[in-house]
Amino acid sequence: MAGIVGPVVVVGHSAGGATISLVPARTRVDRLVYVTAVVPQPGRSIADVVGADVRSMMLSVSRDDGNGCRSFDLELLASLVPPDERDAYLAFLRATQRPQGWAALEQAWLGRSLPDVPRTYVLCMEDQIIPPAR
Repeated sequence: MAGIVGPVVVVGHSAGGATISLVPARTRVDRLVYVTAVVPQPGRSIADVVGADVRSMMLSVSRDDGNGCRSFDLELLASLVPPDERDAYLAFLRATQRPQGWAALEQAWLGRSLPDVPRTYVLCMEDQIIPPAR
């Protein structure tokens, strides 16, 4: 991000909320935007913040890759959308989803506090992973 002249806005979705919250300690950031994202808490893991129900659900829609990562069950996820959207959604998932390092979800967040920069939260009312109550 070196050399950016205009405002620097960093956006995170889902567990990415924990990552974007660490960026202002390393470089200039004018705003953080959390899109249905975990807002981390010092000393607590992402799994702690989202709660046992969400953790269990995440485990149920993914498989253990045997290397510390989990991969989403793309066929299962695609079965949750309307039938006429399934093929397009499955193609999107195949193009965008990568194995997730599960240890990162279970380890305590490394930050000492949320950064002192403006923050915005985009609440997605029908999100099935990070529900509005979180």
